[in-house]
Amino acid sequence: MKEYHKKLNLKYASRTVYAPQWLDTYKEYYDYDTRVVKIFRLESEKIIMENIDGFILSNEEEMKKLDLKKLRYIINEVFDIWVNQWKFTTKYLEDDQLWIHNDFNIDNLMYADGRVRLIDPDSFVKKTISKGILCSGNLRYGKFFETYTRLLSLIGKNK
Repeated sequence: MKEYHKKLNLKYASRTVYAPQWLDTYKEYYDYDTRVVKIFRLESEKIIMENIDGFILSNEEEMKKLDLKKLRYIINEVFDIWVNQWKFTTKYLEDDQLWIHNDFNIDNLMYADGRVRLIDPDSFVKKTISKGILCSGNLRYGKFFETYTRLLSLIGKNK
């Protein structure tokens, strides 16, 4: 499997990949939902992960090439990936915590080999539900809705 090396943003790394049990939680989540990019290892200041050969869902030219059946499949997968984050539990999370992608948007979703994949793994964080999760920090419910409406608009452009 080909590797992709992503340089970490050290400003946020202490809250993400360098946080206690981050990698263990991510690997357990990958076993739960293999649509997230697979991480092979962490090295100093970078993540070594699988290289996904596909296109991001905001690529209108590529999306226009897909038929309506594939576009509907993609929307269903995007919803399911989002919902799975809310379903996931592990010993590393408290009952009021979620393991959630803090930058869930159309630019971090790819279509490759007939599958939708969620990339940018260092955006996964533990979030506490009771602390206003839907409007805290970078995670805003608007990002999910923006992704949904952008996908719908791409379907509308597909003729």
